[in-house]
Amino acid sequence: MKGEKTHAMIILAKAGIKSFINVNLGFIRDLFDPSINGILPYELKSPAYIPAKNLIFYSIAIYYGEIYEANYIIGGHNADDNNYFPDVYSNFFNLLNRAINHSVAIQLQTL
Repeated sequence: MKGEKTHAMIILAKAGIKSFINVNLGFIRDLFDPSINGILPYELKSPAYIPAKNLIFYSIAIYYGEIYEANYIIGGHNADDNNYFPDVYSNFFNLLNRAINHSVAIQLQTL
């Protein structure tokens, strides 16, 4: 995650944004260590796969976007993510936009 934070800081700097919100997502770490909460009821598809991970991340971003009156929420994905994760397809973002439009005042703009 250190590399992701570094790249996020670069993007923020290029956009002229001076503040950064660090959100503790320690509960996700529990998925990688079943001994914390017991045995997982299924095998993870891959060490990088977390069910609904992007939905979790975007939901948190939408929360802060609403509070800070953001115009855009921008997410970064690797070019081959859609080979592995179901929540990076354009249909996911179309449905997410519809859900956002019914739940908060901001709109998620996909680029």
